[in-house]
Amino acid sequence: MAKILIAGAGYLGLALADRLSHDAAGTHQIFLARRSARPSPGLKTIACDFTDSASLKDLPVVDAIYYAVAADDSTDLAYEKAYLVAVRNLVEHYQKRGINPRFYLSSSTSVYAAKQGEIVTEDSVGLAQSGPSRFIVAGEKFLRASGLEGAVLRYGGIYGPTRTSFVRRIQEGQEPLKPNAQQYSNRIHRDDAVGIVAFLMGREDPGMAVINAVDLRPELRDDVIRWVLAELGISVEDCPVDHSTELRRGHKRVVSDKLQKMGYPFLFPSFREGYGPLLSQMRDERPT
Repeated sequence: MAKILIAGAGYLGLALADRLSHDAAGTHQIFLARRSARPSPGLKTIACDFTDSASLKDLPVVDAIYYAVAADDSTDLAYEKAYLVAVRNLVEHYQKRGINPRFYLSSSTSVYAAKQGEIVTEDSVGLAQSGPSRFIVAGEKFLRASGLEGAVLRYGGIYGPTRTSFVRRIQEGQEPLKPNAQQYSNRIHRDDAVGIVAFLMGREDPGMAVINAVDLRPELRDDVIRWVLAELGISVEDCPVDHSTELRRGHKRVVSDKLQKMGYPFLFPSFREGYGPLLSQMRDERPT
C-alpha cells in the first residue's frame, strides 16, 4: 500500500485525493496536510503550516508527496512563502528524517519568460527572472537539486467544474474579440491536471522530470471565444470587438509533446471537450 501525502487542500489537492481514492480501490493510504484541521471525509488530515518547519513534526512517513499549495495573493512575499520557503521546508523535513519520498510539484507555465507567442518546451532556457514567478522558478530549482525523484508539473490555465468565469464573461459580452492582437492560450482541465499526477505516480521514471501539463495544443484566444459563442447559440455579431493592436499581456505557445510521448491518455484533449459539459450546464441554467 502506497502512502501519499497531499500538501494543500485546494482545487487540485482535493481533486487528486478523490481521484486516487476511486482509482486505487483502497490500495493507497492518503493523508491530507493543510493549515486548517477541518476534516475531509475518508482522509486523515494533518494541520500544519508549511512555512513553519516546526509545525511539520506530525507529518507521516510517506512514499510520495503532491504539493499543490497556492500563494495567498499575488505579492512577492506570498509567492516566496508558497513556492520556495514551504517547498524547501517540506523537502528538508523529510530528508532530515532519512526519508526520500517521490515529490510532485504543482508549478506553472508562468515560469517561462516568453511573451511574444514563442513555442515553449520543457527545455526552453528562458525562465522568469523578475516578478512573483521568479520564486516558482527558485522552488523548482531547489527541488530539482534535492536529489528527490518525481516531477515538476508546469500547469497551463486550469479550468473545470466551478471554474467557469471565462466562459461566463464571454456569455455576458465581457470578452471582446481582438482580431488585430492575436494571443495564444494554454490550458488544462482539472481532471487531467490531477490525472497526470496519478499517471506519473504509476511510472518508475528516475530523476525529477519537468512536464508541461497542458492539453494537446495551444489555441488562439479568439478561436476559443468564437467556439464558445457558437455552442451557446450567441451570434458572433453580438460579441464586442476591440480593434487595438495592444496585447493585454504576453503570451506563449506551450507544448505537451513530452507528456504525449509518455502515453498519457487525455480525458479532455482540448477546450472543446473540456468546456462542453460546462456549457451544457450553462444552457440548462437559462430561464425558459
